[in-house]
Amino acid sequence: MKKHPKRVYVFRRALVLVLAVFFAAAAYGMYEELTGPSYECEQAPVVVGQGDTLWRIAEKRCDGDLLEVRYKLVKSYGTNIRPGQVIQLP
Repeated sequence: MKKHPKRVYVFRRALVLVLAVFFAAAAYGMYEELTGPSYECEQAPVVVGQGDTLWRIAEKRCDGDLLEVRYKLVKSYGTNIRPGQVIQLP
């Protein structure tokens, strides 16, 4: 049974699109890795206080891309932080 030429064309276009997205994402990841972090934080450990959030801690002790800082903090400590907990900023 022979494939219909239109189906082959659609499949090839989809494959090219998927590969283009993959390579663009890989290039962006390499660019981010080569340029280094887009933020700077104090390197001293932080003791979480009553009412503190990861966002507030990042605002007080970091300059630059706070979303990236918060993402790394959530990745390291989760979303539930408690008063008295010691965290290290990235």
